[in-house]
Amino acid sequence: MKKNYLLVGSGSRGIHMFAKPMVDQFKETASLVGLMDINIKRAEAANKILKTNLPVYNDFNKAMKELKIDTVLVATRDSQHVEYIIKSLKAGKDVVTEKPLCIDAAQCKKILKTQKETKKKVYVTHNYRYQPCMMLIKKMLKEGVIGDILFIDFHEKLDRLHGADYFRRWHRVKKNSGGLMIHKSCHCFDLMNWFVDSEPVEVVATGDLVVYGKNGKFRSKRCRGCAHQSKCEFYVDMFPENSEANDLYLNAESEDKYYRDACVYDKEIDIEDIANVLYYYKNGVRVDFSLMAFTTYEGIDIIIEGTKGRLEYSVIHDNSWMAGKVTVHGLASSLGEKLVLYTSEGVKNMEIPKAEGTHGGSDPLLRKDIFIERIPNSPLATLEEGINAVLVGDAANKSIKTGKPVKIKDLRK
Repeated sequence: MKKNYLLVGSGSRGIHMFAKPMVDQFKETASLVGLMDINIKRAEAANKILKTNLPVYNDFNKAMKELKIDTVLVATRDSQHVEYIIKSLKAGKDVVTEKPLCIDAAQCKKILKTQKETKKKVYVTHNYRYQPCMMLIKKMLKEGVIGDILFIDFHEKLDRLHGADYFRRWHRVKKNSGGLMIHKSCHCFDLMNWFVDSEPVEVVATGDLVVYGKNGKFRSKRCRGCAHQSKCEFYVDMFPENSEANDLYLNAESEDKYYRDACVYDKEIDIEDIANVLYYYKNGVRVDFSLMAFTTYEGIDIIIEGTKGRLEYSVIHDNSWMAGKVTVHGLASSLGEKLVLYTSEGVKNMEIPKAEGTHGGSDPLLRKDIFIERIPNSPLATLEEGINAVLVGDAANKSIKTGKPVKIKDLRK
């Protein structure tokens, strides 16, 4: 049955993850009936980019009243997810929200309470699960190829192109995003929760801001017109002539004063750019996780040690800062990717399945799952799974702040 969708949050991610594919590829099963953004100029720009003439709103309640909607797609700032999820549920609508679900345990509690009252569905687009290699790892773990999982060592490296971009955007302050422990690391925490198939128990973390923000020797309001651009390694021209960014952001600044190219050395930045997180699960599995947002090259390293063997995964992306590529969005294909299985029978280099599209091919697979029908053993994250990912990130934030371990059960209260 064809469903009607309202997109809330018409920035670049909302347009390219949801709106454009609906308009171009999923007409038979999904209909985009409206665009809502607190910045009306951005919603109008989305119409232009999509080449549509959809109703646009900066008033969510008005959109809900005037449009026939089955499901609301939430792609706003992370801190605003809770508002639109709860309003949608109370209006009797299902919700598909960009990850993370929200930014802390208190917001999780509000969403869960409303979902139980309304009985409507909430799904979280943890797209990392849909990467073909991650689905292969999940399958191998479920089949017991390495026995019972004992330990996971997970390291994420964001280079000075992709990593720096979080310090230009609204993510740069915790009140908007919960910091990278929520916004970015929810990818990884959710993936490990999915692999381990258990609930996290206790988290201890450290983190700091060592490259961006207060560490700059000079600063400005933004890259555009900055007097220091010739000597700043993070300078970027975000608004070339006739670019999409001009319509979505530069020409919409008069409405909300949001600068898409804000200075990465701004002293208002209060999120960490490096963090280490240790935690364990109810089934005894231990995790050592790290994130850096200023590395020379971008990639991920995962080691999963089990009672009968070991899996090692690594990837290096070809959008690395060291390569001098002109990009500010880490969606490039992999430069080198490998998955190796170690058991008593020897060492085996696994053949890694491939898929076309952004985020390693995960986004197109996720969209098919949402807009057409659930695939067998669908990895689409449920509300409870979305909550578990946020709780690990929130616990890490609280541990960084207090210097003490944080129990997940205390956050659930």
